[in-house]
Amino acid sequence: ICTPLVRDSGIITAFNALKVVCERGARVTLTVCGKGPSDQVASMRSFVIEHRLPVEFVNLAPRSRELYQLFRDSDVFLRTEEWDEPCVTTPLEAMASGQAVIATSAGAGAELLRHGVNALVFGAGDFATLAELMLAVIGDPALRHRLAAAGQTEVVARYNEVAVADQIEDFLKE
Repeated sequence: ICTPLVRDSGIITAFNALKVVCERGARVTLTVCGKGPSDQVASMRSFVIEHRLPVEFVNLAPRSRELYQLFRDSDVFLRTEEWDEPCVTTPLEAMASGQAVIATSAGAGAELLRHGVNALVFGAGDFATLAELMLAVIGDPALRHRLAAAGQTEVVARYNEVAVADQIEDFLKE
């Protein structure tokens, strides 16, 4: 997860899903990358400690080499925002890096992320469905690889410089 660490980021939803995933015997680690108000970060860290969850907090600059390396080293990227986030840059960056994406349908994600095609999608705040989707990609490496390949192919084709310039020109002509 790479998101601002605020109340509506969906981090607690991810932690509750992780709790279910671990209870079902999966051995995973969730890496959380982001910054936020100290009281909210402290609350999140307390939740992790209280529930003995395998979570690692990292603080990497957006669009840094270290962040892209984190994407490449991870198996799945989670987008858990629970507000109508108008920008889905980070999931697209994860897709471009070759990661499978599990994401909420909130905000612009509903337009770009298609369940079972280029990502797995769940409703904001629905930790039970998120847990099932996490277990699906853990238990089915072929699914994870198929989603990662489809997402990467789509991002490279639709969001390269030429394609974006063409989209802007088409929009301005209208």
